[in-house]
Amino acid sequence: MSIKYARLLLALGAIGVCWPGMAGAQESEDRECFSIRSISSWSALNDQHLYVKGVGSANHFLLTMFTRCPGIRYAQVLAFSNHSSQLCSNSFGDVTYKDGGIPHKCRIDNIERVNSKDEAKDLAEAAANAKNDDPGKE
Repeated sequence: MSIKYARLLLALGAIGVCWPGMAGAQESEDRECFSIRSISSWSALNDQHLYVKGVGSANHFLLTMFTRCPGIRYAQVLAFSNHSSQLCSNSFGDVTYKDGGIPHKCRIDNIERVNSKDEAKDLAEAAANAKNDDPGKE
């Protein structure tokens, strides 16, 4: 691989571009993304799900974390981060918050577009109930 081609791939990866056929890359239809800068409000629905409202009436998202994030429901400030200014499903985005003065970081597993906060609550509740029915799942 030439140095010029390798630099192009690094640059595209830094801005979050998925090249068709890249190993491990998902098709764009499978990924839901939004700009971190467009977040207007958020709400922790439980220890593993966040509702995020972006600017505009059609920008509602349910974020599912890889694992439980104890104390996130009581956080007053969240910091969203990623290698670019966008958060996408399975793109190693993080949510950082403090619980009792101790910083915690949770990795985002999935981002799903929803129609409203109520729909996000229903989906989060259904996921929590499914997990309670199968205690072997994390």
